[in-house]
Amino acid sequence: MNDFVQDQGFELKLHGFDTIQCAYYLDPCIGASLDFQMLASLKESIRHSKNKSPRPVSLGNAEFLLHPSGSPSGYPFIISNEFFKIELGEFNIPNFFVTFPSQALWQDSAYNLHNKFIKWAASVGYEQYTNESLSRIDYSFDYKIEQLDFNEDSFVSRAAKDSKYRENGKVQTFTFGKDDIVLRVYDKV
Repeated sequence: MNDFVQDQGFELKLHGFDTIQCAYYLDPCIGASLDFQMLASLKESIRHSKNKSPRPVSLGNAEFLLHPSGSPSGYPFIISNEFFKIELGEFNIPNFFVTFPSQALWQDSAYNLHNKFIKWAASVGYEQYTNESLSRIDYSFDYKIEQLDFNEDSFVSRAAKDSKYRENGKVQTFTFGKDDIVLRVYDKV
């Protein structure tokens, strides 16, 4: 593949997952140790303090930062560390919405990060009662080309919506599609 790509005037540098978001359906086991009242109290203390930065909190077998507000999608709590951002709520369905960020995915596999999340959930007394559901997957393909030699008409797509963004008078991003399936081609520099 790389020989073909190089013959075409560009070079594939990196490729892989950039972001994965996944909904998890978990039930508390007897003796579950995830204390939502304690999280609510700590979140309120952050919100009322002069320093609104997330605060460290130890939950199960991992350390997290507890954020001072919930998520726009209705989860009352957000905790994060280098492996995942977890939006969670005792009464939400699904009750855990996990974002695996690009840095974690580039250092480890999606499979290992999923297993790490499941092990963490078990460490606070939760187990899956149904399969997880993927909500978003961002793939990244990084190419090096000497100069931009294509425009929006160079793409073949069934997308009904497309757009072009410029910065300093030069095209920076082409976007095709909306909602569930979107392709963005952009100059990272």
